Amino acid sequence: MIVKKINQLKKISLNVNYIPLKNNLLKEKISLQDINYSDFLDIFERKTYQLNRKLLSKFKGKSILVTGAAGSIGTAICSKLKDLKTKKIIALDKSEIGIYNLKNSFNNKNIKYILGDINRKSILENIERRYNIDLVFHTAAYKHLNILEDNICEAVRNNIFGTLNLINVFKKKKLIIISTDKAVKPKSILGLTKRISEIASLNYSEKSSKIIVVRFGNVFASQGSAINLFLDQIKSGGPVTLTNKNVERYFMSSGEAANLVLQGSQLSENRKVLVLDMGKPVKLIKIVKKLIKTQQLESPDHSVRIKYIGLKKGERLKENLFFNKIKRSTSHKNILIADEPKYNANSTEYLLQKLKRHLNNYDDKNILKEMKKFLKYEL
Repeated sequence: MIVKKINQLKKISLNVNYIPLKNNLLKEKISLQDINYSDFLDIFERKTYQLNRKLLSKFKGKSILVTGAAGSIGTAICSKLKDLKTKKIIALDKSEIGIYNLKNSFNNKNIKYILGDINRKSILENIERRYNIDLVFHTAAYKHLNILEDNICEAVRNNIFGTLNLINVFKKKKLIIISTDKAVKPKSILGLTKRISEIASLNYSEKSSKIIVVRFGNVFASQGSAINLFLDQIKSGGPVTLTNKNVERYFMSSGEAANLVLQGSQLSENRKVLVLDMGKPVKLIKIVKKLIKTQQLESPDHSVRIKYIGLKKGERLKENLFFNKIKRSTSHKNILIADEPKYNANSTEYLLQKLKRHLNNYDDKNILKEMKKFLKYEL
């Protein structure tokens, strides 16, 4: 009942802050996503970002493809678009249960739910042929940092070549490629594949497509996020496992990210990396302590211990949104243009050819070697 009422208020653009009863939280009547920003705005030390209503009319009558539609960002983008009088929204995801949940959640006749993989070019070609797509929001990606460290080939196949499949099929269309702060001076497989995806996308846009890369940090309480793990650990009595007390990350809600991505798609920029203003980075220990404190309001005798386990492969204490301090403004005060190292299109194409050859042989070692060699001046 509470969640239903809050969702009704959000539909009329009201910011709703509430504190759930802890016994409801422990019984999972309210999810962490339902309490995300209302309880943590004081830690993030910034206001929430809202959608500029003047931009809404620009989506009217458009056929829009959202890849990774069942993920946190994809779902948030679909949620915003469904009320903007679009011609058709194509929600594409390779997760059957994800598409099922999305369809049940929205129950919207203007959305076409398609089960499919961006690595299958024939599916993308069929979508273009049937729906004549005007705009693509590409959110599909493998993103779990620790998992990808042991699955290099699949990370490359999906994050790099899946993206290039989209670009090749939707030529002369506008594409918004979602990226991550892990791509800045990358240390992980996730970061390496997303950075090369950024470079390859922007180089390709010289040929035909209008392409914008939108980069931001962590989405609070997104699917598979550490925040959800912390909550599960607190529910079970702990300990809560943190890699290091000094680890800090940029955070934004999925709704905020979707708002800014939609607005960024309407800027006149092309072949640029747009970076969302995420405020100051937040130490994870602050979030963990707040989660524990909330739990203890209902169960004062129930203490939860924090255990430090050390950084895992590919992880680092701090993330960056920019390669350097040079950044340019756009017509939107919360969206900036990053000053990026430039790469020759021929050298990028040569790298892709080598990666494809090694990928066919499932050669993790040489794939990693080639990616690091190509990005040696950034690492």
